[in-house]
Amino acid sequence: MRRLLYPALPLGLALLVIGSGWLALAPRVAPVGYRSLIVAGALLAAAGWWWRRRETPGGADTRAIRFGASAAASIFLAICILLLVNFLSARFHERWDLTRTRSFSLHPATVRVLESIDRDVDVYALISSRERLGRMRAVRSLYEIFAFHQPRISVEVFDPNLRPDLVEKLGVRGIDLTVVIAGDRKVVFPGFEEADLAAALREVSREKPKVVYWVTGDGERALDEGGGVGFNRFRRELAREFYEVRELNLGPGERVPDDAALLVFADPRRPIAESVGRIYQQWLRGGGRALILTDVDLDQRSGEPHPADYLLGRWGLRALPAFLVDPRQRTGETDPRVVVGDEFGRHESVAAMNGLRVVFRLARPLEFFENPDDRQIFHQILVRVGSSASDPSREPYVETDLSRAAGTVEIDREAQREWAGRSKTVALLAFRRFEPAPGTDEEGREARVVLVGDTDFLTDGEIDREANAELGLNLVRYLTGEELLIRREGEQRYAKQAMALEPNQIALVRMLALIVPAGVFLFGWIVWFLRRSK
Repeated sequence: MRRLLYPALPLGLALLVIGSGWLALAPRVAPVGYRSLIVAGALLAAAGWWWRRRETPGGADTRAIRFGASAAASIFLAICILLLVNFLSARFHERWDLTRTRSFSLHPATVRVLESIDRDVDVYALISSRERLGRMRAVRSLYEIFAFHQPRISVEVFDPNLRPDLVEKLGVRGIDLTVVIAGDRKVVFPGFEEADLAAALREVSREKPKVVYWVTGDGERALDEGGGVGFNRFRRELAREFYEVRELNLGPGERVPDDAALLVFADPRRPIAESVGRIYQQWLRGGGRALILTDVDLDQRSGEPHPADYLLGRWGLRALPAFLVDPRQRTGETDPRVVVGDEFGRHESVAAMNGLRVVFRLARPLEFFENPDDRQIFHQILVRVGSSASDPSREPYVETDLSRAAGTVEIDREAQREWAGRSKTVALLAFRRFEPAPGTDEEGREARVVLVGDTDFLTDGEIDREANAELGLNLVRYLTGEELLIRREGEQRYAKQAMALEPNQIALVRMLALIVPAGVFLFGWIVWFLRRSK
């Protein structure tokens, strides 16, 4: 009995420490477990203390007293160390994601958006807790990662059925919604995806909404046309990033709206009138941005200028009256008129797309030249059709005979040899920096014009192919000054939902972090104690 009760006091104290830590860190995880530890620890400690009092009446055993004091000091020191670690972790909070796939990290583009926030932002997630308690916890964990990266963000995840007062204050209806508010700016979107919240935070951080104008009036492609040839899905993708898309039919004497962030010309087929072209040109030189999409025009005669030539020529851009032929069959299609853009420039809008492919149904080749009237305009190639070094018979080339595009395309070997090693460009950028006038407080402006030799790649029937949507969105982001949302080299392609541990799992991790070192310490202490007591 003596050998059984002699270590009861330290063992009981250890069980009390473990049970109390379990209660403090994870009170909802297996409460029977920590209650049993506390009760067993209290009983063992009481029994050990009673036995020692019985064996050493009056406290005469000086050796036992010294040993007990040493044990108490050890316990006190261990508790102080735990408290110090807890204080330091709260005072200097840091997160490390040690998973190979960065499963608990936000996308770098999201982090850039968070770092740019310069105002207080309130984020509310409305989600029912009745049947989706696990999902609510995952959403809360994800949104708290946002708040960790940006202290100016406050997060509240709640059940709208339990907080009707807050729902009324927010002025929304329904569930599975996220509401983001900064000052007088408010954004509401369905769901709880990382990319959507990042775009919403970017939107409320702006002084005014970003408006994209779809230009009409000169035979351009319709925005909302059906049958897979419209741009409804592209419009929805822009709406997910909180761009407003409106139509614009500009007449002589009118002006581009002041809220225009971007003008999109979707393959104009009638020449833009000079009086209207001057309005567009004046707006561009004031720091405006334009995306010009141009298809192959089978009716265009040799030497006939492009309908948008008034703008293109002033920016050193030219759409050739020809079409690209790509015999490489990189998409599995045998039609060589289906062109694959697989070489991307070093520009930030496309640099991270190396290794991806953009599919153009029938693409027009492009080129740039120096405008002698304005030598401050610079150009960059964005997308090109790659070569076929391993098989010269599959080398892409430019076909200048537009009549061949109407039927079955026969490969022109002479044209292949002529275009071997030459650039087959399908997307170009022209930009110019306008410095402010001396002695003024104005900021410098940069005009940007992107020309793409195809319109179909963004239509409802083609936008899901390969990286078509990513190219279209990146061009809009760059042209509207939203470079923070563009993926950079070395970054994963998609923003993934940051994984979240369930509260029970988090509590278990915390409990193990306490029990493992406490167990090792307890085992070593008992061994040492038994050897000393012999």
